[in-house]
Amino acid sequence: MQFLREGACADFALLLSRGDDVFEAHIVELKKTVGDKDWAHVQKQLEWAIVRLMAIAGVLGIRIDGVTVYTAFCNDKLARERSPNLVNMKIPVGPPDTSASDASARRWAEARLSWERGKLRMEVVGRDVEHRRIPASEAGRAWVACRSRSLPSEHETNWIFEPVAK
Repeated sequence: MQFLREGACADFALLLSRGDDVFEAHIVELKKTVGDKDWAHVQKQLEWAIVRLMAIAGVLGIRIDGVTVYTAFCNDKLARERSPNLVNMKIPVGPPDTSASDASARRWAEARLSWERGKLRMEVVGRDVEHRRIPASEAGRAWVACRSRSLPSEHETNWIFEPVAK
């Protein structure tokens, strides 16, 4: 029942049919800025969205075979080429130091590596899933395209996410 109480969840999720009650999950989280602490929270939101989709799939009697997660963002503070702090670009080697500054540097390096590699470990599905970084425009508009992997002739599905005026 914990998943009913957990507040973390991604902004958008979609199940695409592959036929024969098999679906693939596409999950999108939208962020203005992604830094090391933001990225840790984004990963939690993406994983809890998968938990919820798996629960829905169980109720509907369908199987999820394939998960792709996306993070749409305006400001990337994790990318090597955009890092605001050159010291944080170092990758610590050897056994972990117990000092707070070294622990912070290690956390930063691990966050950056997971952000850049295009794969994200999702314990709930027991494997790595594909992660796509989607840069948004300065106005906050992000464009995401996906196509079901099993149907190469299928038309591409396009989503556009943009900020809503409050």
